[in-house]
Amino acid sequence: MSFFEDELIKKVSVRFRELRGSRQIETISSGQVSTIKRIESGKNIKSGNFIPDSLLEDYSRNLTETFF
Repeated sequence: MSFFEDELIKKVSVRFRELRGSRQIETISSGQVSTIKRIESGKNIKSGNFIPDSLLEDYSRNLTETFF
């Protein structure tokens, strides 16, 4: 893994924790609790996307409902 990847993963992990705030993980996406924990802890997977599209949709939907 490159330095750039390492730094990007760290920043995304921090941002995901900040976006979730004090909400329970289950309120963002009940079916992807382990994925959210993995992302927030900064662990990458060997293949596939670091953040699944469906999880991005869940975050977007949840945060849109929260702010509007």
